[in-house]
Amino acid sequence: AMRATLDWSYDLLDPPEQALFRRLSVFRGGFTLDTVERFHTTDPSSGGTTLQLLGHLVDASMVEAAPGDRYTILEPIRQYGLLALDEHGEQASARTSHCCLYRERFRLEDEHLYGLAPGSPLVGQFATEIHNVRAALNWADERGDTATVAELGSTAICLLGAIGYLAEADRWLDRVVAATPKASPYRARALARGAFISAVLHGRAASEDIVNQLEATAEALDDDRWRAACVERRALLAWLDDDFDTASTLWGDATERLLQLDCPSVAIPLSNHMEALAKAGKLRRADAVAEQLADVGDRYDLPELVADSLLGRSFIAVYRGDADAAERHLDAAERHLRADRHVHGAGRFDSYGSMFLPGFIALLRGDVDEAERSCSAALADAQRSPHPDVHLRGMVLMGLVHLHRGDPETGQRLLREGLAEARQVGLTHFERYVLGAIAATWAMIEPVRGATLLAAIEALNRRDGRTLTAPIARAVEQATVEVRESLSDDDLTAAWHHGATMTLDDAVELALQHPEGDVRTDRAGLTPR
Repeated sequence: AMRATLDWSYDLLDPPEQALFRRLSVFRGGFTLDTVERFHTTDPSSGGTTLQLLGHLVDASMVEAAPGDRYTILEPIRQYGLLALDEHGEQASARTSHCCLYRERFRLEDEHLYGLAPGSPLVGQFATEIHNVRAALNWADERGDTATVAELGSTAICLLGAIGYLAEADRWLDRVVAATPKASPYRARALARGAFISAVLHGRAASEDIVNQLEATAEALDDDRWRAACVERRALLAWLDDDFDTASTLWGDATERLLQLDCPSVAIPLSNHMEALAKAGKLRRADAVAEQLADVGDRYDLPELVADSLLGRSFIAVYRGDADAAERHLDAAERHLRADRHVHGAGRFDSYGSMFLPGFIALLRGDVDEAERSCSAALADAQRSPHPDVHLRGMVLMGLVHLHRGDPETGQRLLREGLAEARQVGLTHFERYVLGAIAATWAMIEPVRGATLLAAIEALNRRDGRTLTAPIARAVEQATVEVRESLSDDDLTAAWHHGATMTLDDAVELALQHPEGDVRTDRAGLTPR
């Protein structure tokens, strides 16, 4: 009955309308009028204007107008169109035109080594068109079109990673590498982005193997920009290993090289370096890098980088404990983002987990209720972030909220879950970040264990010249007072001596153990997802 109804509706269309309908059936997830106009010009046999033909298809209920100036075709009707397309022998032509359209639409300039600068409008467009890009890539792969797989595939890896589809990006990495010679900028771009994705999904060893391939490709290209990108990826590996000094040196080197080469991709090492410096408590240096990032935004007319700099400064102010400055920088960043017509939606804040800034600011001001409301709302957005530690940052905030409420047990469970996930993913730098917070909760549940962990984090930070961020430092200071009051001098001295000799791994293992008397199954290693 449905086929008969569709046959009747299709037969009522004029031949040019039928031809357009058949060709539009290759689109997945909808299309815009602008897309159809570019796509329709590839068929010289069509008559009438594109707008007229499309309007007739909408009137005939073969195409539906959707929000956001988009059009869609219901899936049963689209499948009917594909059958008609095949019957007319037009499938190869239409799908090839569709593939070329999206290869052109998401073509990146050669200067974008890693993909796109944070906040690029193309990221939002890609999220909308992801089903069409998948269809285009799959068609190119089926046809053995290695040129399209290389170019569009390397772009897709960057953009899939930017919107959180890490596993899908990882699958395309192998296909792009197989489709490209060693001296290919598309191969280099895929490997540069894939190194980060592989670190998240498969661990440091797999990521280092990709960086080694990237270095070989950079030499084959004989391109200093890609050599600088290799240095930056090495810095990222060092940071994941919690080797901050090496990471900082390498990021500085990569930044200097890319600035000398006048390459806009210098924003990547600057952004990563700024965040790492802030987390390590090197706040003056973080401020200097944030200023440098804003200068790069002005230099290359990339206002989104100025906004990133302001967001970074807001976090730096939080880490200092300056709620007013943090709010001032956050407001300035939001004004910048609103003024920039290219920015698309709340996902824009994913790069630093900035959706949690209002919660941290509220906590600094002692407004625990507002901190909890803000954090709860932000956690849903954080799960979609491509950055593996963004939602973990939210778990730290929520753990601190419960600690402030006098509920250390709930806070400790959240923090242990986050710490276990960080260990599973291999985020050693995050283990250091969360350890102070979890030590504060243990101090109020098991004072001896809490004192041991407090001593461990103090010794580790003293050894590496780091400081705790203000929200965690305040919790640690209060917890230190608690254990000094609740333990005898002998017990406190023994616990402090034990903790002072611990390695980071030892401290993490102690923090992950369940409370004494808790016989629940150990969930360490299982993520909230």
